[in-house]
Amino acid sequence: RKRPTPVPYPNDRMDPRSFSTLKRLQGVTGQVVRFAKMLLGQEVGPDEALSAEERDEAIMYHVKLAQEHHFGKEIDLLQRGRNSDLPPSLRKLDPFVDTNGILRVGGRLQKAVELPNAQIHPVFLPRCRIAELIMDQCHQDTEHNGLAATIQRFLLQYHLEARLSDFAKRIIWECRKCRRLHKNLPNQFMADLHRNRVNFDPFPFKIIGVDMAGPIKIRVPRGGRRYDVIQGAIAIFTDLRI
Repeated sequence: RKRPTPVPYPNDRMDPRSFSTLKRLQGVTGQVVRFAKMLLGQEVGPDEALSAEERDEAIMYHVKLAQEHHFGKEIDLLQRGRNSDLPPSLRKLDPFVDTNGILRVGGRLQKAVELPNAQIHPVFLPRCRIAELIMDQCHQDTEHNGLAATIQRFLLQYHLEARLSDFAKRIIWECRKCRRLHKNLPNQFMADLHRNRVNFDPFPFKIIGVDMAGPIKIRVPRGGRRYDVIQGAIAIFTDLRI
């Protein structure tokens, strides 16, 4: 199967292929972005730990680089207002470029004022390493709850250009915790059957067991619509050699 096209990075230390989890990538990228802001004289957070906004900004940094690498021509067409020249597969999604230069998907939720903007207009992701890390983080956020929960969590903020189910299946299949929990258990060899079950006596019901149930009421018809009620019992005779 064809692997995602790698995105060229000017600094290999910030390449998503060098990170195994999204949180580690967010931490390193967020610290670099914060240091760059300090050099430019911009205000940064007073805390040592990164804020939620800084972590989201770190993800959008890599998303923007991946989009420019994979959809550079499409983004240029959108910025020039030539939406009709887009590929049909992308044009039907009603894409647009937001103020931060991120390619997003349109939709019919414009009047959903209670939903966040990231859910109304999901980010359009190419099939790349940053998409794999995001999908893996969604799988961990759902506590390894399977394919449907992972895809549902992913669709809250993102839209993938590739077949989403196949992409998510591969990420879940590579999850070490899921492979340990769902691995095939060894089959235990069963013992030999007892001699009473394989050596039959010529006389059936020589050794029997009886199961009784009752008393129960039994209706005995007397003719017409009349009947008598008597008490009875249920007896089940079982051949114990079988």
